[in-house]
Amino acid sequence: MGVFQYPKGLHRRRLQPFPYKNYKSFKRVLQHEFVRVCVYCRTPDSVSPGEYYSFAVDHYRPKVVPKFKDLETNYGNLYYCCGPCNSRKNDYWPADERLGPYVVNPCEHDMAAHLRLNAATFEYESRTPDGAHMIRLLQLNEPDIVGYRRRVVETIELANLRRIELNKKLAEAKKKFSKGLLTAAELANVEAIFARSMSTVLDIIQCNDGTKAPRPLPRTVK
Repeated sequence: MGVFQYPKGLHRRRLQPFPYKNYKSFKRVLQHEFVRVCVYCRTPDSVSPGEYYSFAVDHYRPKVVPKFKDLETNYGNLYYCCGPCNSRKNDYWPADERLGPYVVNPCEHDMAAHLRLNAATFEYESRTPDGAHMIRLLQLNEPDIVGYRRRVVETIELANLRRIELNKKLAEAKKKFSKGLLTAAELANVEAIFARSMSTVLDIIQCNDGTKAPRPLPRTVK
């Protein structure tokens, strides 16, 4: 699944955290549970070193709604999301639960059935009334956000081209060495440059697509 694309099927929670009394204590666990992307807009938290701190713990069923008060620290009601989505969703809940509309989430909805990313425009398109509502409420197609998606995808594409180029240069150097056109010392220098450059390229890709490994979980999580 590519960056910013919605998952197919339902997410089954994998982790069993300690029953914290403060819902904010679940944040690091939720980061791992939802592989460090906002569950609503699919934005990774790894683009910049401080991005994690701008993410929040969202109560899908708002804790301010009296009947949901007991769910304030219920792990099944908590989701990992970016600051803008958390602010825009706020305490939204449909006035009539039979009619909706709902903000879809990966544990209760097949999100790909409601929303899709247009790879040409980088805008989200709705497939259902719930998807259309979510786009409006969370302002998912705001120009600045669409431009951000475009930059991230293009950064990943450029980094992948650089990775291909580096592999090609290393292969050429090894070929020259086998023909006696490079000394062992010269090949070692090429390999050292390759290792440094490839490490940087892979880091760029992983930071932008959300696959960079987060900090380890506390021991209180199974």
